[in-house]
Amino acid sequence: MVFLNPSILLGLLASLIPIVIHLLNLRKLNRIEFSTLDFLKELQKNKIKRIKIKQWILLLSRVLIILFIVISFARPTLENASIAGTSTAKTTSIFLLDDSPSMGIIGNNGSFFNESKENLNNLLNQFNEGDELHLLTSSGLVDIASVNIQNIREKLNNTGLTGISGNFSSTFYSGATELIKSDNFNKEIYIFTDKQKSELINDSLFEKSLRLLNEAKSKVYFLNVAGEQKTNFGISNLKANNQIFEQNKPISFSAVVTNYSENPGKNVVASLFMNGERVARQSIDLGPGESKLVNFETSLKRTGFLELRAELEEDFFIADNVSYLSIFVPEQINVAIFYEKKNDIAFLKTALAEAVTSGAIVINERPVSQLGSVNLNNFEVVLICGSTGGNYSNQLKVFVENGGGLVFFPSTSLDAAGYSQLYSFFNNNVGNVELIENETGFNYDFSSADYMHPVFTNLFRENVRPNIDSPILYRYFKYKAPPSVLQILTLEDGTPFLAESRLGNGRALIYNVPPELTSSDFPISGLFAPLVNKGIYYLANTNQSDTLYFTGGKVLLNTSTFPYKNLRVEKPSGVSVYIPADSVKSSKYLKISETGEAGFYNIYSDDKKLDCFVVNIHPSESNLSKYSTDEIESLFTLDDNSFVILNPGDNFAEIISQARFGSELWRLFLIIALVLAIIEMLLARNSKKDIAGLE
Repeated sequence: MVFLNPSILLGLLASLIPIVIHLLNLRKLNRIEFSTLDFLKELQKNKIKRIKIKQWILLLSRVLIILFIVISFARPTLENASIAGTSTAKTTSIFLLDDSPSMGIIGNNGSFFNESKENLNNLLNQFNEGDELHLLTSSGLVDIASVNIQNIREKLNNTGLTGISGNFSSTFYSGATELIKSDNFNKEIYIFTDKQKSELINDSLFEKSLRLLNEAKSKVYFLNVAGEQKTNFGISNLKANNQIFEQNKPISFSAVVTNYSENPGKNVVASLFMNGERVARQSIDLGPGESKLVNFETSLKRTGFLELRAELEEDFFIADNVSYLSIFVPEQINVAIFYEKKNDIAFLKTALAEAVTSGAIVINERPVSQLGSVNLNNFEVVLICGSTGGNYSNQLKVFVENGGGLVFFPSTSLDAAGYSQLYSFFNNNVGNVELIENETGFNYDFSSADYMHPVFTNLFRENVRPNIDSPILYRYFKYKAPPSVLQILTLEDGTPFLAESRLGNGRALIYNVPPELTSSDFPISGLFAPLVNKGIYYLANTNQSDTLYFTGGKVLLNTSTFPYKNLRVEKPSGVSVYIPADSVKSSKYLKISETGEAGFYNIYSDDKKLDCFVVNIHPSESNLSKYSTDEIESLFTLDDNSFVILNPGDNFAEIISQARFGSELWRLFLIIALVLAIIEMLLARNSKKDIAGLE
């Protein structure tokens, strides 16, 4: 037993008052003997003995009355452990509020998030000024500690739901470390969450947090706000199935639709929107827990940055009903052609003539000797008919690393050593390279072709086996490509005729023969012009990011082609974040951390749109599977009775008080004091009558 007001126990000294009074009332009487009163003496001896017993009982009852009254005001409490405390003991309380998307589901009392905020607001009434309070959210966006209750309340009221799937274990550990450092008597953590299994993960950090809480002798209060499991369908991973984006050309997109509930879904409608306009629609059936790939067919009517979203019809959980994607369709592609011999590029210019006439491609041709004086950032693709050596090689390498596209044709004067140097440029070792020449020509077949490569997009009719005419080669380079090189077209002897190599964020298409007729008949084949055009479109789209960004994560943008000006990042909500020019200039990459909203993030310099990236909520949020109450209790393995579940409608004040201090006994002691007072009153009245009978 402990006393919450131990200072009141000084009042126990008052129990001496009845004893002092009793002693003062004892006075010695003179004895006078009367022989005729012997008989009366014998009669009164027994009566006096009874009176003395009653007086001792009265004395004891008066002492006990004072004792029990004082003890009741000292608030005696039964506690399992032997601790000390006072009613004015300070408290350190950590409030962990789940602000992940799933908390936005509507329950019987509104959204889980708003219900949690209301419960937390009411809970703050149980604290005193001076208590150390700490509000943390699972997203990590809110982290405030204060001894001023109003400060915590204001921050709570201004806290909104986020799109971030937070790391509960990390937030829980932060709270536990705060409590282990606290010297206050009461140490508590209050958890407000919807019990989502994908959020509450029993990992090593969670186990470490429990050990810290046991060491700190902390209490954990779990507020049970989640209702029954809801039906939910989610859509994710929207992507383009094409890697070449051309205006007015067909394109395919796909997304994954999943049924996260235990009931089948009939006619689940998924729509594709492009810049706010619905361009495709699909309807599917899904069994419990089933996922299906949905394909959308459409065409690209516009150029520039296109904002796409795949969207489901509304259900109980709307946050996962949208998946976002941004692509860039070039209005025109700027191509720099560098040559050693101008005659070597004649067929290349002919192959590109139609695209140049339409304005889709703009050509700037120069001798390769001028490459070092050209700003390559003004071009999407560089086409070289020559070699990659010379004093310009480093400039060209940086261009490709930063996402530029390179098409390489050897010149008629290039030797085997020069061709081998090309692969060294891409950090690849091809070993021995032979220049094979034959005046009559080699009539080679292509032993293999990667028809799934984007350069073959729409070159062949569907469901028809492609038939590519084999070229006649008079001059080519024979070598064995390393595994890091992708062979698109391969000759019978295993030599790559067309290969792809990557460097940094960029790519290169490498041809084996010069684009002129003394080396092969390839320039007059039906495949030459389509391959050259598709190759340029493919490389112009290599800056399309395949990286998936989720809410709350960090985004790294390559700013090497950005102007050194102040940048503006416009969030999906329309709020802008400004980035000074010094930050852009000092680093090749721009790190953006404020990604708590799902949707499109646009990068501007002045009013010019430079880039766009998308952020989606993490697919784990869609799985609304929740822990049962028994599972929650087994998850939080704490010593003694340190884990308490609070349910809606519970008397929080009483439960928390009992958990803090145990079961208070002051009412019992006060009742005992009242009963003793009644007994004392009856005994005193009876004792007076007995004394009066002796007089």
